Amino acid sequence: MKSNNSPGQITYTIDNNSVVWLEAEWSNDSASVEQFATLLYEIHSGELLEGTLRFLKEECVEQGSQKVYQQILVAMDRMFLSNGNASEEADVDDNAKNTPVVSPTEVALNYLSMF
Repeated sequence: MKSNNSPGQITYTIDNNSVVWLEAEWSNDSASVEQFATLLYEIHSGELLEGTLRFLKEECVEQGSQKVYQQILVAMDRMFLSNGNASEEADVDDNAKNTPVVSPTEVALNYLSMF
């Protein structure tokens, strides 16, 4: 849910062909641009994945559809495994700052182990 005074937002949608579409908007003042950059950073780093999965789990439990949540996790796990672990496949980089501390795969697998 978007706050009325939000400095920006990103909306992802997926169509029937599994194409992911993106819409974004932000305010042009420097503080809002900085906050929007924070949002992009959290998306890229995987920090939002855990919070998103927690939110989805709570919603599914509230609606009595825990099986849907489990199906989401199983499908994500299958996708992560079929694509391999990107950090393992990437060329070794001297700059350790480019390697995430916790990969999104580990987060998804940890949530999957909750069932």
